[in-house]
Amino acid sequence: AQFTNPTDGVFSSGFDRDNPMDGSGRLVGGWKGRYTLNSVKDGLTHTIFFGEKAVSAKFEGEPGGWGDGSIYNGAEPGTAMRIGGFGIPIAPSRNIVAPGPGTVPVFGSYHPAMSNFSMGDGSVQTFAVSMSEDVLRKLCSRNDGEVVTFEQ
Repeated sequence: AQFTNPTDGVFSSGFDRDNPMDGSGRLVGGWKGRYTLNSVKDGLTHTIFFGEKAVSAKFEGEPGGWGDGSIYNGAEPGTAMRIGGFGIPIAPSRNIVAPGPGTVPVFGSYHPAMSNFSMGDGSVQTFAVSMSEDVLRKLCSRNDGEVVTFEQ
C-alpha cells in the first residue's frame, strides 16, 4: 500500500504515479524522489535525510505495516518512512507501541537516550530522545525557513 495523499519526504514521493509497483508488490524502476537538492531550501546541513527508525521490541522482524521491513521492499512505505515534529517525538526506547497499520512511524533506536541521523550534507548528528518536538519538526522540514544550527 502506498500513500494516497502528498507527503513531504526528501527522497521517496510516496505517490503511485512516481513509484509504481508491479503485481507482486515490488517497486518498478527504482525510487524516484520528488525533490532536487536545490529544493532543500533550509540547507543540506540543517535537514534530516535519514534517521534510525523505532521498531517495537515486540515486533522485531515483522515486515510490512509493522515497520521492520527493508527499505528495498518498496511495498510498504512505513518500513522506511519516518516523521517527526509536534506530537511525534523520537521514541525514548524500544518498548514502544508497535507502529502497525494506521499508526505513526517514528524515529528512534536501541541506543540509550539517543538516536543517530544523517543530514543532507552527509554529516551524522546524534540527538537526544528528549529533543524538543519543535526542533525535530524544523530539522525534518526541507523548506520551512526555520533553520536549526549545531554547535561543534
